[in-house]
Amino acid sequence: MKKLLAAVVVILGLVAVADAATLTWTDNSDNELGFKIYRKAEVCSGTVAFTVPVAVVGPNSVTYVDGTVVQGQNYCYRLTA
Repeated sequence: MKKLLAAVVVILGLVAVADAATLTWTDNSDNELGFKIYRKAEVCSGTVAFTVPVAVVGPNSVTYVDGTVVQGQNYCYRLTA
C-alpha cells in the first residue's frame, strides 16, 4: 500500500531586520519530494495569494535562507510539500 504524503502548509510572516531571512521548519514527513517556498512582500492576511514559488528545496530540508529581502519590508511566506 502506498504511503500518503503528510500535508504540509506553513504560513509565516516576518519583517526583515537584515539583508537575509532564515526560515526553519520541522519536516514531519518521510516521503516528500521537496518543499516549495512562496513569498509575497506584504503583511500576512487571509487574502494573500501565492502564485509562483521563489525557491524549491530538496526532500528532508528544514531550512531556507532568502538573501533577496529588503530590511524593514514585511514578507509573508508559504511552505508546501
